[in-house]
Amino acid sequence: MISRIPLIRSSRPALLLGVALAAFTATTTGAEESRLWRLAPYRVRAVLAFEGPSVATDRFAAETTRVFEQDVRRNAGSLWRLETEPAGLEARVVIAEMNDSAAGSPDWSPPAGPDKTWILSVRETARGVELMACEYDHTLLLWGAPVREEVVAIDETPIRLSALTRKVFARLARFDLDSNDSSQVRLAYRGASMAGLKGVRPEAGSGVVFKPFLQKTDRNGVPLDESTQPTPWTYLLTLEPPADAGESEPSEGDAGQSHSQSAKIYSNSPRPFGARRRGGVEQIALAAHGDGGQATLRLVTKDAAETPLPGYTAIVRDEATRKPVPIGVSNSLGEITITGDEPVIRVFLVAGDQTVAILPVAPGVDHELLVRLPDERPRLTAKIKLSAIEESLIDQVAQRKLLEANIRSLIEEDALEEADRQMQNYDALPGRPQFNRMIDSAEQQCRSKDPHVQRRVDRMFEDARAVLAIYLDARASLEIKEALSQAHRQASSPANSPAPPAGE
Repeated sequence: MISRIPLIRSSRPALLLGVALAAFTATTTGAEESRLWRLAPYRVRAVLAFEGPSVATDRFAAETTRVFEQDVRRNAGSLWRLETEPAGLEARVVIAEMNDSAAGSPDWSPPAGPDKTWILSVRETARGVELMACEYDHTLLLWGAPVREEVVAIDETPIRLSALTRKVFARLARFDLDSNDSSQVRLAYRGASMAGLKGVRPEAGSGVVFKPFLQKTDRNGVPLDESTQPTPWTYLLTLEPPADAGESEPSEGDAGQSHSQSAKIYSNSPRPFGARRRGGVEQIALAAHGDGGQATLRLVTKDAAETPLPGYTAIVRDEATRKPVPIGVSNSLGEITITGDEPVIRVFLVAGDQTVAILPVAPGVDHELLVRLPDERPRLTAKIKLSAIEESLIDQVAQRKLLEANIRSLIEEDALEEADRQMQNYDALPGRPQFNRMIDSAEQQCRSKDPHVQRRVDRMFEDARAVLAIYLDARASLEIKEALSQAHRQASSPANSPAPPAGE
């Protein structure tokens, strides 16, 4: 197909190159596409901004940029194709906002073209020089977290700035389910066949967290606008990298396995990915650099109101003993802070005695996470009200049993007047109709809009009525009353009347 493209003289050779690449991509096989992915370097645009009387001079900026470029190329080899440019007005505004506030990702997308854009800031402070680096990934259209560092000796600026870019650099990998282990995927790194030098490798080390995405593409493999979707509540954690990563070309039919790396799946879904990649959909993972900090879960109802859910307990399993360990309870805002030494932690969220969610959390990677949950408050309210009714029922059953024993003892002793008084006390105790009204009233106060929660609430009240029927069985009351009535009849019968005096 390439030979059929007419040779057109043009002043825009880049356009012709793009057309030729698109035509070639449309005819490539999966193996060829995988090979191109492994041979593709990262095209990186570094945007540098200098602020301060000592660092904003043309001479300092030019020398810093020159040494920075040399150090990046020396460390990255051919993995990065670096271009540098001074920050324009838009970039300066974004950098100023990132430097002066703790705001989230910038509401700005760098111009398209490269695979990565680095926003680099060199700002003079009273203590020395503050460096800031942040990466924008053009494949997934995502900002990474900014990384900052202070430099005391100003002449160290370019080398330290180069080292900072290696911290913000987020590797890209395509992935598929491991055919031998459904709990793992195989990561195929971009640029895996490139010859990197000592500082930067195409593959990640072990224990690195990746976030998975699904991206729709057209027939030429070009991503469609706004088609990239993260796989919710799912992380990939890399295992040991292959020993031959980046050192040799895979053989035909190997599909790049010698350049792939295993990663364990952490997800709240048993099958977050399909068994095979569908046509027109790419599975792409992006490395997520954590700061070793913490994550805050904000628990809200999953309806439109997003009402905070206080009183939910977060539990993790101790890695050594495998026993559950409570680590926090959601506050009035529905917030729980999650910390831990592991890159990814499985968190069990419990409402009362019910586990409502099991979520993977990567502390320091995602600092704030919104968790939409069923509103379990009607069920918890029902549990509290039914517990109070149950306590009252136990007390009433105990009193009934005691009075029944006393009445039977008085009947045997022919103390029927006292037995009658005890029977009046017995009849004054709350019975099944009163308890049924208590249960009906509690049930009306425990209604849920969530059908799943409501079904659990309904079962709780059904069970309560069944228990009530067992412990307040009307037969026990009828039996003791019948025993007392029979005693009265026997006492008033002629056989029990006193004999007349002799001689009458």
